[in-house]
Amino acid sequence: MEGRDAHLGSVGGGNHFVEIQAAEEIFEGATAHAWGLRRGAVAIMVHSGSVGLGHAVGGHFAEQARALFPKQLRHPEHGFYVLPVEGPHAGTAEAYLDALRNAANFAFGNRLMLGLMTVAALSEAAGRKVEARLVYDAPHNLIWEPRAGSEGYLHRKGACPAHGPEPAADGPFAYTGQPVIIPGSMGASSYLMAGGGSEEALASACHGAGRLLSRGKARQVDEETYERAVAPLRVVTPIDPASPSVHGRQDVLEQYHARLKEEAPYAYKEITPVIDTVVEAGIARRVARLWPLLTIKG
Repeated sequence: MEGRDAHLGSVGGGNHFVEIQAAEEIFEGATAHAWGLRRGAVAIMVHSGSVGLGHAVGGHFAEQARALFPKQLRHPEHGFYVLPVEGPHAGTAEAYLDALRNAANFAFGNRLMLGLMTVAALSEAAGRKVEARLVYDAPHNLIWEPRAGSEGYLHRKGACPAHGPEPAADGPFAYTGQPVIIPGSMGASSYLMAGGGSEEALASACHGAGRLLSRGKARQVDEETYERAVAPLRVVTPIDPASPSVHGRQDVLEQYHARLKEEAPYAYKEITPVIDTVVEAGIARRVARLWPLLTIKG
């Protein structure tokens, strides 16, 4: 046995990535300084999850919730079933939340491992030890249990916490607000922001620019648009299309380009209008703009 989980250090598929970035612009100097970020600094941004564990947890408990649903009631058309947190079936809900916590912890460990692997690679390339610190880790698909004074659970799906400054509270972000990370598409800026605690937005922010085209439609773009979009990018994947080992494997190359089309810049919204909307709505403040130097896809 290897003594480790082989999934740790996996980027995953879809829109997951590891990106080496440069802090090109600082908007809020005091906050950036408090978080250890300065103009020109190199940053590592990791977008990955539980590498299938969360999907397994969700699938298992979705079946449990479906089985518990009263047979005499009409089943919901959207296919989402509830798990009661009180009463005779509360134990199932608690088991689900416990499994979800484990998946979230695994995802955090995986992102941390990816970050450390990138630091090791940078150290090797530079010929010296590169120092790094974790600024923040933000899950974006999690159920949050009630905070003090609240009774409801909050499910942030495709969203991250964006609590504002709370000077009376303990913690490193009491005076700055919670860090909010909003990545752009490949080849576009990403933003590090500070939460504003908007009640209307449930103290939440988007975790990315959002798709403009579905994956299916993105695959169907014309070759000229695709080639123009990816030409300035340096994207590292497990497959090198220029390698002799895949030369002549049209099936492999077609799949490679199809996956790249799904995540190309034109498939996503422009990041700047999204950030402007977040700021104007009081959801978060700009702290720093990060420019991609190298994007690693799964």
